[in-house]
Amino acid sequence: MGIFKMCLPCLSRRVSKCLAWMSVQLFITAMVLTFAHTVGEFGVVLMIGSNLPGG
Repeated sequence: MGIFKMCLPCLSRRVSKCLAWMSVQLFITAMVLTFAHTVGEFGVVLMIGSNLPGG
């Protein structure tokens, strides 16, 4: 069945599922990047605050 022969509710359902899946992926990516950034900031604070030799 071609995309142009689909009924409007079927097409909107397919687009909604695609957008929902993309939003879940983007949310997980944002969580991972936020965690990595926080760990990096914590490492910098430890190096400066406790005078540990850094890289």
